[in-house]
Amino acid sequence: MAIEAAKNGPTIAVWVLRATLGSLFLAIGGAKLAGVWQTVRLFAAIGWGQWFRYATGMLDVAGALLLFVPRLISALAAATLAWLTRPHRVS
Repeated sequence: MAIEAAKNGPTIAVWVLRATLGSLFLAIGGAKLAGVWQTVRLFAAIGWGQWFRYATGMLDVAGALLLFVPRLISALAAATLAWLTRPHRVS
């Protein structure tokens, strides 16, 4: 019984960490996408424009979803690899 509890310990710790980080990513990404005035001012101050706020907000939410649903990680990794290895046109 004690051995089984020791084996489940790291798994439980990993899920607690995933849930905590996923919740933080979801809250931060949601704030960026909702247009909370602090994020609007921040992205205006750094000079990247509001499109970058939306892009980073979507990436934050996507990261949260990947932490909550780990099966999606391999699909995203494959899609990223396919996108990075596509032929590039040099002009």
